[in-house]
Amino acid sequence: MNTNAIVSLVDNHTALDYVVMIQSLRDTNPQLYDTVDKHMFTFGSLCDENRSVIQSLFPTIQETVISPSSDKISYSGNREWGEYPSTVYQPHYRYEIFNLSDYNNLVYLDTDLLIQGNIEKLFTTPAGKIRASKKWPQPTLEQDFHPQYTIEMEGRITQKTLDDSLGSFNGGVLSFGQGVSTLDTKSQLLKLQKTKTTPGNQQILNKYFEDRVDFIPQTYNFSTEFYSNKIFKIRPILDDQHIIHFVGPLKPSHTLKPNNKKMESMSLHLVDPQSSLFRKIEKNAISNSRAIVKLGFGDYQQDCAGAEGCFELWLRWFKVLESTGIFIRPRKDTIRSTHEVQ
Repeated sequence: MNTNAIVSLVDNHTALDYVVMIQSLRDTNPQLYDTVDKHMFTFGSLCDENRSVIQSLFPTIQETVISPSSDKISYSGNREWGEYPSTVYQPHYRYEIFNLSDYNNLVYLDTDLLIQGNIEKLFTTPAGKIRASKKWPQPTLEQDFHPQYTIEMEGRITQKTLDDSLGSFNGGVLSFGQGVSTLDTKSQLLKLQKTKTTPGNQQILNKYFEDRVDFIPQTYNFSTEFYSNKIFKIRPILDDQHIIHFVGPLKPSHTLKPNNKKMESMSLHLVDPQSSLFRKIEKNAISNSRAIVKLGFGDYQQDCAGAEGCFELWLRWFKVLESTGIFIRPRKDTIRSTHEVQ
């Protein structure tokens, strides 16, 4: 066992995102990749096809099939998965990662990330602390932001919700120092989740760790919302961002599936990335991506995402996908008719 580890939660809905995220980690941080334990916590019966592809590409990944708390937990409103939710995942499943208690540093990574820079800093978190990036850019220099963005942020602050406050962190990238990931932490988070009705786990994590968080630059969790002319007068330099986070309900991976299918009904398959089949699939997906990005991601993200900027981020995701040679098709156990197969 290594002294540090990475952990993510994976189901059929997020399997393709996970493959691209791990591949980008191996591409950009090869030494780190070889010297940390990599844990994949699965739930909802990850299908055999997906498990086989992941194990084939990344044989050192350790899978743990989790059995989350069966206690009934209520959540408020609609989570950001929107039109493409997993029918299996519940936000409190995240707390299962705190069963991993033997590491100096445990780093949690969402599956909808693209790693493109050095992330060794995430593995230097002091004992008893956590590291995370703030959810929103901090307006320390008012002139750096468009007036419309400032107005939007002021509107969010008046809602007085922890999740939307300028001081909260985004839970997509979290580093836990030694002694933080314990069974007691898991128990306390579940207890807190039961007493507060929230849309997800991010508010609970913020509340529980509010006096132990060390904020790190947003380059380690650069939300696609940030890359917009409506936020910054000068767009941030993409190559300076260590981790890109594809926030919101739509992900680049969704453009690879038929419109009438959910991601969890699809399975991963390996194919020669130079083959005509893969090239055709990729071309169609990129075309769909451009159309989707131009339409925006709903009222909220349409205000926060520059179309061309987001499309550039999506193209970077597809470049990593191409190196894996993966495409998706309907799972055998979800096919209802010959017509659907065609």
